[in-house]
Amino acid sequence: MSEQKHPFWKAISGELPVPPAARLLGWKPLEAVPGSGRFRVQFDGSEQFTNPQGNIVLIGEGRVVHRGGSIAFLEGNLSNSSGEVVATATSTARIVRMQQ
Repeated sequence: MSEQKHPFWKAISGELPVPPAARLLGWKPLEAVPGSGRFRVQFDGSEQFTNPQGNIVLIGEGRVVHRGGSIAFLEGNLSNSSGEVVATATSTARIVRMQQ
């Protein structure tokens, strides 16, 4: 399956609906280039996610640090509207080819 035909990229392009959790979080892609190993997304959380000041506007950035044949090492961060990093994460993911 080519990268552009993957359901993830179809959701980015609007060909498929985004997952319900992404809608709930106010998920808005900012940068997504197939093959670049980078993805930036903005979250505009609803009132249920607000802090005591009544707001939450986050930008998430994820990167593929290394991708092998069946394992990928990932990292990401969340920044506030001022660009201050408020959370970081790393992950190891198993790559599974989807059946067509």
